[in-house]
Amino acid sequence: MRRLIAISFLLWHCVTAQANDSEFARLQYADGTTQTARLLETDSDGQLQFEFAVDTPQTSSRDRVFQWGQLTKQPNRPQIVFQRGGYLVFDASEFERMDKNAISLRHSIFGSLAIPTRYVQAIRFQPAATDRKLASWLQQVADRTELSDEIRLTNGDKLDGTWTQWQDDMLTIEVAGQSISISADRIAQLQLGQRSIGDKPLPETKFWIGLNDGSLLPADSVELNARSLEVSVLGSQWKADSFFRPLDMRLVRFIELANTQHLVHVADLPIVDFRHTPFLGQTMPLGRNRNSQQLGIQVNGIAFRHGLGMRPTSRCVVDVPEGTAWFVSEMAIDDVATQNGMKHGSVRFRVFVEDRDKRWSEAFRSEVVRGDTISTCRIKVAPANRLALVVDWADRAIEGDEAVWLNPRFLQTPAVSP
Repeated sequence: MRRLIAISFLLWHCVTAQANDSEFARLQYADGTTQTARLLETDSDGQLQFEFAVDTPQTSSRDRVFQWGQLTKQPNRPQIVFQRGGYLVFDASEFERMDKNAISLRHSIFGSLAIPTRYVQAIRFQPAATDRKLASWLQQVADRTELSDEIRLTNGDKLDGTWTQWQDDMLTIEVAGQSISISADRIAQLQLGQRSIGDKPLPETKFWIGLNDGSLLPADSVELNARSLEVSVLGSQWKADSFFRPLDMRLVRFIELANTQHLVHVADLPIVDFRHTPFLGQTMPLGRNRNSQQLGIQVNGIAFRHGLGMRPTSRCVVDVPEGTAWFVSEMAIDDVATQNGMKHGSVRFRVFVEDRDKRWSEAFRSEVVRGDTISTCRIKVAPANRLALVVDWADRAIEGDEAVWLNPRFLQTPAVSP
């Protein structure tokens, strides 16, 4: 008989009977350990209920939980990009209107939505020509600091100014003191400047929710059961009925808990030093939450929110946060190295630790990583001053050496199991 397991401040992992394995997904803890589990319910108090595919009872603290499920690649479709991350995928026909207070649309999952405009960073109304151009646009959105709004038209023209209204499928923008009205079907994308966004603080993000349409929602609460899905996104309640459905139609595919108190992502830290010494060709930049080609990280068809993309031979140095006990990461070759159905590349990952006396020592060396292999690193770094991540080429020179550190993170003592 299957049992339910409630995860709140304590997680009870109970015995379950055999089930359809296709209904289960990976539940990953901050310390790198994993189990296979099926998400059944969550409630307004942050409790999550799982079925587990193991037969040994276990007890864990909530601080250890990191992710469940698989995140799909950010789709090349119309989408609303939120400040500080996350995006809602929609169909262009669902967009209704926009004013300085809210963006209104009738969404296929959540029905009628009114999204506060001040929390939106950009809107894409038309797909990009290629995935690479979508990635480039997303990077521009993340880096943009201008006060003015930017409109890109379907013919490639760009307008910088201040949008004033969206009415009757027409957007009006003030450009150099002149008012210009543009038909909505001519607009490919809109990036909001700081003048439109303002400086009000965003609601706290406690969960990242990945949906089956490719959306990734920043949520401060989530309530899920067989009847409905309700999430609080940027201060608004979004609700979808009829959650319980065949697996390929289920709404929630991915949940990440924002355990910021005891977990620090390396990609979010200041980089003390990064150097790439190419075997041949040009130097490549560090990919922060991207691969070395500055595209979204994807390994074996699964997308990853957190990671570092590095080409051999390269070294990335960061300061170890105060109170850190462990460093944990997975390592692999990004799918961008796949050609004609075969993934190229062979690399070796190494980790060096600098102690309080400024002495460096090698703390980890992987076997050669190639193909679809995913390797794991979990090392104790306390006490330490700095940490260096190194990628070396292996037995195939540098062909396809698109190395990625997956979810590299520092853990503070309360997040680590005894």
